[in-house]
Amino acid sequence: TDCWVQWGRDFRKVLDDLAARDPECSGRITRLLEDIPTTVLAPGLAANAGARQALAQALADYSRLWSQGRIAEIRPVLIGLLDTLRNNGIDLQGSAPFQALANDRCFQDLLNHSPPLDCDPAFVQMLRGEGA
Repeated sequence: TDCWVQWGRDFRKVLDDLAARDPECSGRITRLLEDIPTTVLAPGLAANAGARQALAQALADYSRLWSQGRIAEIRPVLIGLLDTLRNNGIDLQGSAPFQALANDRCFQDLLNHSPPLDCDPAFVQMLRGEGA
């Protein structure tokens, strides 16, 4: 976990450097991140019991798999959740708030300067969809 501690320090420096380059970026990214659950996810879940049940199951599965160290099995759970939400009218990735975040210059700057997530090979494999 020393690797993750160092990663956290490096990421903090990236955030500090971003704030120094563009003081507006921190608040901007925060607002964009808040828009996704409040304007897309919450209304969709409020109107759809099946989507709420799918989210609850995915969270339980995620927690169980993570605690058992079965990291490679998490990605299919998350993909299944996104598919279920989309099939129930909640398209997170296609939503305007998600696209606004993904295309935002501040968020792109943050991604471009962030340290690699390479402390845990199983975690990296899960993100890449390898070994699943």
